Amino acid sequence: MDLVSKGHIQEARAFFNSFREDHEMMHLRDLQKLEGVLSPCHLEEMEFAHSLRQSKVNIKICQNSYDLLLQYLHKTQSIMVLGIINERINFQVSPGQPASISDDAEVVTLVGSGQDAANLLNQKGKH
Repeated sequence: MDLVSKGHIQEARAFFNSFREDHEMMHLRDLQKLEGVLSPCHLEEMEFAHSLRQSKVNIKICQNSYDLLLQYLHKTQSIMVLGIINERINFQVSPGQPASISDDAEVVTLVGSGQDAANLLNQKGKH
């Protein structure tokens, strides 16, 4: 949406098409709505797109994982990623170690064997 807002329509379409498949299972309806955003004026006219650009994503994370993420980003001097995180993500940090999240209805997990699914997801990112 930021690319569209700056008039980079072709680049936005390429980005959208490159990553669409990664999100189809969980967000197909949202993707179908966003597919129609083809100009900066669409961003303002479409309430859904406008609300996405104005809101932050909530992510639940334990304190240890949050600390490790920040340490890694600072160590690798990932200033741009830190900026995106600060602009777009609201971390809900819980104290301590990672805990079992199976009782949390708001948490989305990968279907299938945890390690197999993680390996598959990691392999996708390497191509």
